Amino acid sequence: MKYQRHPQSEIYPRMDESEYRALVESIRDQGFHADKPVVVYEEQIIDGWHRYNAALEAKVEPLIRQWEGKPDGLVPYVIASNSTRRHLSKAALAQSLIRADTLRSMTTEEIAKAAGVSRATVAEQHRLRELDPETADAVAEGREPAEAGKRRVLKQPEQKSGNLFVQLSQRLTKAVTAHAAERGITRKTYVNEAIEARVKEDAEKQQAAA
Repeated sequence: MKYQRHPQSEIYPRMDESEYRALVESIRDQGFHADKPVVVYEEQIIDGWHRYNAALEAKVEPLIRQWEGKPDGLVPYVIASNSTRRHLSKAALAQSLIRADTLRSMTTEEIAKAAGVSRATVAEQHRLRELDPETADAVAEGREPAEAGKRRVLKQPEQKSGNLFVQLSQRLTKAVTAHAAERGITRKTYVNEAIEARVKEDAEKQQAAA
């Protein structure tokens, strides 16, 4: 049967393409390592997603093992088995946990403990996602350093917190982000569509007045 990736495992970014190609070649040449099985829970992969797909591509039978832990131990297991294998900073891992829909029930304390960061860092990452989801996604996936994303999105507004223009800009950004999320589109797409709609409306008014 063809296994799917478990949602809990998707908090971690995809492997870099060059690393994945090397993994395929390694499995093709050396076979599937018995000490690194693909772990499955309820017919979904919770650990070993890239090994599984690399084995299929290399036409090597992957070793599958069923996870036998209790449901409430699933999240800690996924974190423990994946965190050390991903090139994510602790702050980026916190952002990954925040992003995952299936982990919204986790408290600030639980995320802080799982990622090995302070509650203040978790709060910063929550704020980053609230203000700029695209940057937050880049941090969660390891495409942008967490400190760089925080500095660019959070630091400057903090320095100008007394500026009314900045405060209004933050509110507008938050509202646009929320509306875009409701429609399942990016903030950039939402803004572009709004601009196009306004241009069309102005053109129609000019035609009617002519």
